[in-house]
Amino acid sequence: MIRTQIYLTAEECKVLAVWAKLEGKTKSELIRRVLDEQLRPGAPQRALMAVDNAFGAWKGRAPPDYLEKLRKRW
Repeated sequence: MIRTQIYLTAEECKVLAVWAKLEGKTKSELIRRVLDEQLRPGAPQRALMAVDNAFGAWKGRAPPDYLEKLRKRW
């Protein structure tokens, strides 16, 4: 293994510490697990497929009022 350093936000570090405690694993193990899942073959394609599947989810529905206000500002 190669040692490396990363910067985490305070919130990320807090969540990671809780997760590590619940799983009984080190923070490093959990970070490696997430990296392994995201870097395995097909992971980017699955993410794109999820986006494609969500496309048009609001078709035929009225947008929320706040969305119209935001669009008017653009």
